Amino acid sequence: MNRSAARPLLLAVALLTALALRASEPERFLAPDAVPAAAQLLPAPAQAGSAEQQAELALLHHIRGHATPAELDAARASAEFDVFAFAPQIGPWFEPAALPRTAALFAAVERDTRAVTRLAKDRFQRPRPFVADPSLEPIAIERSPSYPSGHSTRATVLALVLAELFPDNRDALLATAREFGYHRLVAAVHYPSDVYAGRVLGLAIAQALLRDERFRTELAAVKTELDRVKEAATEPAATAR
Repeated sequence: MNRSAARPLLLAVALLTALALRASEPERFLAPDAVPAAAQLLPAPAQAGSAEQQAELALLHHIRGHATPAELDAARASAEFDVFAFAPQIGPWFEPAALPRTAALFAAVERDTRAVTRLAKDRFQRPRPFVADPSLEPIAIERSPSYPSGHSTRATVLALVLAELFPDNRDALLATAREFGYHRLVAAVHYPSDVYAGRVLGLAIAQALLRDERFRTELAAVKTELDRVKEAATEPAATAR
């Protein structure tokens, strides 16, 4: 085969390879500039050694000192969570095995949220509270910067997107997201201002996602899946009546 004849074949192979690589990449919805930069959106955290920081540390000691065994267990349990941790606010039918499209969409939401949060953490580089005060005993050692709280951010985003799908459950979903943030204080791995900043950042991320046309299209498809599974799960009970 001469060189000129081979060129179209090589171009086709290159195009197919690029498409295959792109198809293997995780779904993303947020462009890098879709969420305001952390420096514009969030105030800087309290400086090390400041009176404000000392007040936050004192509050953490109070929270930890008055935490019940149930709160400590909840803080440990919520160290890892995903969207299906909100099942108690939605229904027992809300579980990943029955909802593959829902699981895929919210996995993408978590990836986007973590990427934005990581930029904010890198911007502020705030050490964890147990670094500033070794007398605080964390439930687990966290190595990443403290501000903003990634757990608080993710919980807020997940709750706000779920609220688009389940508007009647909005208050319960947001209350649960707040609990996830509070558990980080019980765990002594975040300052209160880390958790509050996560809620602000989470709101901005959720708003950016909900402005995205591709995201809203996929959200509509997920709503269809949710309605179908919910109907199938509740149909026997309705028939029994």
